[in-house]
Amino acid sequence: LCLGSLRVSPSTRIITGPQGQRVIEPRVMLVLLTLADAGGKVIARDRLFDHCWGDVNVGEDSLNRAIAELRRTLRAVGSEDVSVETVPRVGYRLQIGSV
Repeated sequence: LCLGSLRVSPSTRIITGPQGQRVIEPRVMLVLLTLADAGGKVIARDRLFDHCWGDVNVGEDSLNRAIAELRRTLRAVGSEDVSVETVPRVGYRLQIGSV
């Protein structure tokens, strides 16, 4: 899967960018794939919880941690054209092509 300058391998959970590659946790990969599937649309926090955690009862901190880890990974691999935007009180959007 290509997202801007990044190559994403869901099966191995590897994100490769201009400055290297990183392996991410399965749940963080699922959050990334859910955001990528939305095609630039905002995904509500509730929908992310439902899709990525299912029936597992977790707190807000779980999603916050996954988003923070995804952002750290994007910076670490040198992504300049892929970012995660927070839409206050709504959810998140994956932006590709502009930061």
